[in-house]
Amino acid sequence: MMKKKLLRNFCAVLLTLLCVTLINENLKAQDKIITGKVTDASDGGMLPGVTVRLRGTTVGTATDANGNYSINAPANAVLEFALIGYGENLVKTEAGKSIYNIKLNAISKGLDEVVVVGYGTSTKRDLTGAVAKIDNTKLEALPNVNILQALRGGTAGVSITSTGRAGSGSAVQIRGGSRSIAASNNALIVLDGIIYRGGLSDLNSDDIESFEILKDASAAAIYGSQAANGVVIITTKRGKTDKPTIHINSYVGGQDFVKNQKLENAAQYRQKLFDVANTTFYRQSNGQLAGTPVKPNFDDVSTYFLNPTEIKNFNLGNSQEALDVISQSAPIQNYNLSLSAANDKTNYFVSGEYANQKGVVKGDQFKRASGRVNLETHVTDWLKFGVNSFFTFNDNSGTPADLLQASRLSPYASYYLPDNPTILKPNPVDDGFISNPLFGTLNRSTITRSSLFAVAYADVNIPFIKGLNYRFNYSNNSQWDQNFNFTPSYKTPGTGLNREASANQTNSNSTDAYVENILKYNRTFGDHSVDATFLYNYNYSKSNSTTASANTFPNDALTYYSLSLGATQATSASYSAYASIAAMARLTYKYKNRYIITGTFRRDGASVFGDKNKFANFPSVGVSWIVSDESFLKDVKVINVLKLRASYGGNGNQIGRYASLSPLAVNAGYNYIFGDGTVPAVGIGTTGLGNPDLKWELTYASNIGVDFELLNRRISGSLDVYNSNSSDLLLPRTIPTINGFGSQLQNIGKVNNKGIEFTLNTINIKTPNLTWTTGINLSANKNKIVALQGTDNNKDGIEDDDIASSRFIGKPINAIYNYEVIGVWQQDEAVLAKTFAARPGDLKLRDIDGDGKITPGNDRTIIGYDNPDVVYGFNTSLTYKGFSFYTLITGSAGGMRNNNAILDPASNLITKARGASVAWWTPDNPSTTHPSIDYGNSLGVVQLQSTSFIRVQDISLSYNFGKRITDLLKVGALKLYVSAKNPILITKWSGWDPEIAAGLNQFPLTRSIIGGLSLSL
Repeated sequence: MMKKKLLRNFCAVLLTLLCVTLINENLKAQDKIITGKVTDASDGGMLPGVTVRLRGTTVGTATDANGNYSINAPANAVLEFALIGYGENLVKTEAGKSIYNIKLNAISKGLDEVVVVGYGTSTKRDLTGAVAKIDNTKLEALPNVNILQALRGGTAGVSITSTGRAGSGSAVQIRGGSRSIAASNNALIVLDGIIYRGGLSDLNSDDIESFEILKDASAAAIYGSQAANGVVIITTKRGKTDKPTIHINSYVGGQDFVKNQKLENAAQYRQKLFDVANTTFYRQSNGQLAGTPVKPNFDDVSTYFLNPTEIKNFNLGNSQEALDVISQSAPIQNYNLSLSAANDKTNYFVSGEYANQKGVVKGDQFKRASGRVNLETHVTDWLKFGVNSFFTFNDNSGTPADLLQASRLSPYASYYLPDNPTILKPNPVDDGFISNPLFGTLNRSTITRSSLFAVAYADVNIPFIKGLNYRFNYSNNSQWDQNFNFTPSYKTPGTGLNREASANQTNSNSTDAYVENILKYNRTFGDHSVDATFLYNYNYSKSNSTTASANTFPNDALTYYSLSLGATQATSASYSAYASIAAMARLTYKYKNRYIITGTFRRDGASVFGDKNKFANFPSVGVSWIVSDESFLKDVKVINVLKLRASYGGNGNQIGRYASLSPLAVNAGYNYIFGDGTVPAVGIGTTGLGNPDLKWELTYASNIGVDFELLNRRISGSLDVYNSNSSDLLLPRTIPTINGFGSQLQNIGKVNNKGIEFTLNTINIKTPNLTWTTGINLSANKNKIVALQGTDNNKDGIEDDDIASSRFIGKPINAIYNYEVIGVWQQDEAVLAKTFAARPGDLKLRDIDGDGKITPGNDRTIIGYDNPDVVYGFNTSLTYKGFSFYTLITGSAGGMRNNNAILDPASNLITKARGASVAWWTPDNPSTTHPSIDYGNSLGVVQLQSTSFIRVQDISLSYNFGKRITDLLKVGALKLYVSAKNPILITKWSGWDPEIAAGLNQFPLTRSIIGGLSLSL
């Protein structure tokens, strides 16, 4: 009986399981494959990367490069279609229907745009600080070998400085970059959430998704001790579509000088030398110069040419432009390949790049090979791991030709020996003043850097506590540098040079590691929303280098690989280390999604500061109000969004390693003799006075801003006004020499920095086939020194200026203090000029104190400022069907800079060398703007020149092939483009470039024109 009962129960259970299985299979059979395409509702364009998710589940996918999707879903399910920048769309599936083509409506990115704000993301709507974003994916058609070229001119208050050397790096300054006098004014760089101190030339532009620029104290305070100069956050790409996408982007082109120097040609050089001799004849004839007057004969060059080489080449009709001699063909090429994909479990982006750029000057080149792996995987719905990493190898080997020597070299020079045209001549005109600009290219140099950067992280959504998240970051940035150089021997008879070979090898490496623990909590309770972030991190970095050198080798065959064969050998080594810790808390509270307040507090400690001030606190607060959400503006149709912001807070600026300590050095003067003195003991001495009280430079800044979107979001922009006060500036202070040294680094200075920024973007035309947008940004910045050393030597109750360093209380940091030039002394003013110790042709200076003489103590004044009054940028984009046109124009107005390198005859050996084509004063050309060709400038008069300019920064034209062509070619997308960088520059600055405005030996920015292809599979 019991057995029968058990058998019946077993059969019942088996039947139940069978029924459940059949029901489950039947239910599964009711699931069906839903497919379709997602497009832009306004123009029908394909939308890749749209998230398609089954509501209430973790089941999801993403559209491919053509906007197509496929997902399993039962009947009566709800599908969510979402893409940043577009409104969400919900679709309920129906029985018997399996194709759903979806159109998404674009929303103005404006305040709905997602930005990275440091240790998290936010919409612009929720920001209380001044943050700007640049979408780098839109700049694919521009030849930006250096990633920061993408920021130039595109954002109000941001300036980028770089040179024209192949592969050269850049520096970023935000809001004037004038908060510190002696310490760095460059912005902090953050890469994928980690502070990055590596070379920016190591990064591949095609790997970059976006740049976020944190300008004010509230936005940047999360980075505290190093954020006084603002922060640039760089975010790299991730996978976007469910289908793996292969993307190829490649371009080739050429480069040239943006602006050729107006140097003397052969005829002008000859005339200049004649004018020199003729001016000498004039002065000797009028008793202004000792010697017997000898009038030069223009037709007889021997009476005014300087040396036999020039005379010989002139008579033979041989002349060469030195800049042409040192220039080379400058091709540029770049090849990028990436593979990416994303689904609900894994996201990856893998890329490789090769860049090859030759500079416009012989011996200048840059090569880069890089690879990137960004990988993230969801182990569960609450745990994910990931890594963002790249490896780069840079090669900047070579010794460029000397631009300064080429600018000064006579057109009648001989670059090679007359009896051996393959051997360079050290002194092309035999006078010893100007060397051969190609001579350095004989050196063999190897300059390479290998870089490995990786951020590994674990992200945990804490189970059972909604909104709580923990993230662990570990990053390491390691660099290995090699700098090898070999200078060959040169012993050719009759050249005046007898040089032994020399060589050196420098190997250096550095490591910069971060460990971070981040806890976040984000919840909404009705009308209240809370977003909290807590951080604790540790940073350790170290660097070391070893240099070995030798000279006088048996032969040159082994170059720098034969150091042991050198007759004289030397070695040196260096090491430095740095450590810091930080704790941070940030809390954002929102009420009714329109009243927002953010408070941040960060405490930092760093090893570089004095024992008494290792730690410092950096608080900030910001508030914002979405005024347009108020009922009194609901019916104002013109205003779509109106947001007010205000912030106040403090950030710091660090010093270099060991700056607070008394440095020690080995010097023969410190050696001591013991015993018989045959082997002196090595001595180590102090070379400076440390300061245990040294601490951070501190900047407290306020910002008031407004964001707006008008006329159905066709007009948008922002206006910001800021004011910052930097104190405890690091400056050397004069101290009594009884201490053993004449100065000590102290926290003594104060600087004020204020300005205004304005950005305006417009959508002028938007139709299914035609879109035209424009953007403009303007910024004006002023700074002034508030305090220096606090000295009052004349006891007038007012702090003394630091005249020797051209630093003045109440004036900008970069004030130019010199004599005011009011003209040029003319021949009929010779008697009066003599009372001022001047001659006709000398610069006429203002006698400020009216004592009838010009003296440094009483007749110098502030004659100009280096800062521009206004910096601006204008861009416009026009899209018609598959064609897209983009241009960016940048410029500045106001600002002066010392240009003695060109305008001062005494500074550039103008009487003995070639120079710029300048209409110098001569007895026959009584210029009122330029001094005489033999002006000695004994007072060190500075001649200023405007650095205002207008630059066409970028122009690009591209064509995106339509679906018919891409389907025919079996590709996802295809684009061809041509673009130009720096094609036009308009300026009165007579040097190479007004933004750099250095001497003739600077590497000018280059003009490039490229053609490229972008292909997706």
